[in-house]
Amino acid sequence: MTVNPFTVNRSMELDDNSPEKSDLKAPKTIALLVKDGRFSTSYSLGGVYTEIREASVCRDQIMK
Repeated sequence: MTVNPFTVNRSMELDDNSPEKSDLKAPKTIALLVKDGRFSTSYSLGGVYTEIREASVCRDQIMK
């Protein structure tokens, strides 16, 4: 699961209008976002798609 950092920042601002940045608040906010279903799932493609991605990266490196 991936939670958008911008969403975490905005949620922290709404929950607590304090300008302080605290690493203690972030896990609670992230847990609440996941509980509410405000996350995206990551996936990895296999097989031919992995080979195409690797070939594309190699081509980009060669072109540079």
